[in-house]
Amino acid sequence: MSHVALGGSIGLVFAWLLAGGLGVPLPEDPALFAAGVIVEHGSVTPVVAFAIVLAGVLAGDAVLFFAARRLGPSAYHRKRFRRVLTPERRAKVERAFARYGGALVFFARHVTGLRAAVFAMAGIHGMRPRRFLAWDAAAACLSIPFVMTLGYFAAKHVAA
Repeated sequence: MSHVALGGSIGLVFAWLLAGGLGVPLPEDPALFAAGVIVEHGSVTPVVAFAIVLAGVLAGDAVLFFAARRLGPSAYHRKRFRRVLTPERRAKVERAFARYGGALVFFARHVTGLRAAVFAMAGIHGMRPRRFLAWDAAAACLSIPFVMTLGYFAAKHVAA
């Protein structure tokens, strides 16, 4: 595959991450892994890939947060949110927010199944956008390089 094709693929990684944030059932880790592969092939620098991936991750997360923020508590009555925030899950997350505050956003980013519920509830309950994005970005700055590095080193062991 040419460098041009792989370099253009970083845009597809961004689109994948954004679509996942919009509710398309696309897991984040394969996109981050692919970004590491693209970096290993030399099509894009690690800094550029990280910046693009971080932007895609935060944009996707922000979509859920701002949608829930805009709807406020009425979100609990919408079918899509009810699926993510069952009454039992909602009660647990509310208790965790009361105890841990914004740090829960940091933790939830790394827990499949909890992430969407916590991000939505942060918006519904009026967490300041700057605070939400700061906690989310801090967590992403740990997970993104880790998974991209896995992709980078895995690509070294695959014949082109």
